[in-house]
Amino acid sequence: MSDAKLRCQWTGMAPRALRELVDRFGSHEQVVEAIVRGRTRHSAETRAAVRVPAEVRREELTRAGVRWIPDTDPEFPRRLTDRPDRPPGLFLVGELATGSTFAVVGTRTTSAYGRRLAEAYGAAIAGEGWSTVSGLARGVDGAAHRGTVRAGGHGCAVLGSGVNVLYPAEHRALGNQLVKTGGAIVSEYPLGAEPRPWRFPPRNRIISGMADAVIVVEADVKGGALITASLALDQGVPVFATPGDVTRRTSRGCNLLVRDGAFPALDPEELIEDLRLLVGAPAKRGATAVYEGVHRWLVEALVHAHPGTIDNLVAESGRPIGEVVAAVGELVVAGVLRVDGDIYGTNPNSGAGK
Repeated sequence: MSDAKLRCQWTGMAPRALRELVDRFGSHEQVVEAIVRGRTRHSAETRAAVRVPAEVRREELTRAGVRWIPDTDPEFPRRLTDRPDRPPGLFLVGELATGSTFAVVGTRTTSAYGRRLAEAYGAAIAGEGWSTVSGLARGVDGAAHRGTVRAGGHGCAVLGSGVNVLYPAEHRALGNQLVKTGGAIVSEYPLGAEPRPWRFPPRNRIISGMADAVIVVEADVKGGALITASLALDQGVPVFATPGDVTRRTSRGCNLLVRDGAFPALDPEELIEDLRLLVGAPAKRGATAVYEGVHRWLVEALVHAHPGTIDNLVAESGRPIGEVVAAVGELVVAGVLRVDGDIYGTNPNSGAGK
């Protein structure tokens, strides 16, 4: 079964078209046979793609550092499994979250206000040890993930292209950083799939299907963010929205969501309190563990720096002074470091250095 799913998914056909074929022929195995035998109206390119054995595709994925997780795999996102329109599988780079996950979505043409809030929400979610899921688009998506990365949290970017085609180009480094800090890039489209406009709306069901709640930062009345919110509501997933200027186009969608019953997201602190009521306190990684993991080099430098001054930490770590100062500040706030005048050391209550 999973071999046939992989072969079908590698054709890159529209998700709805693939579901219609499965409904028509009864299974992915039968779809493969129908396409190969010319019983469907597909191009020679599609027929050639589906003929390639699954083991050959798996070898391609292994060479590219990509995994494919079928919808029957325990690692496949739990909430997404419950959706009747779930993809047959997910192409994955990195690691999916094992705990609570929250979607932060919004317009590509966001204001400075929206970008600041999205970044703050991403950082706040990371500080709780939760995961942020979004796209990788300009605007709210990118801002939310930047906040996640800067706070050392787990983030997942869902693409409307292959996982090796990071789009837009200016967010390639951000996508790679998500993976580097323990997060993931996922897609239902095969390697090399280009970011065609028709591929983006379906990926919103994956974002909402992975989330315990959806937070809409800025959105017009049309667009992917409102689609994601609608999909979430259909599945019983709570939706939060940030109210905005009633005269601003990119606030209309959020204001209408609040009018129609979405929970208002007024600031990061209040949002976190509301999310805690939904899922409880983080069971695993707290803020201390998140920050310590990202700046572990600083904790290790403290072991050899005597006394633990900024200058000695720069010398021991080999990092620029600006990076050291920023990291020290974050770890002090997170409770990993204690400070005595100009001398820093690990906080024994945080478990740092063990």
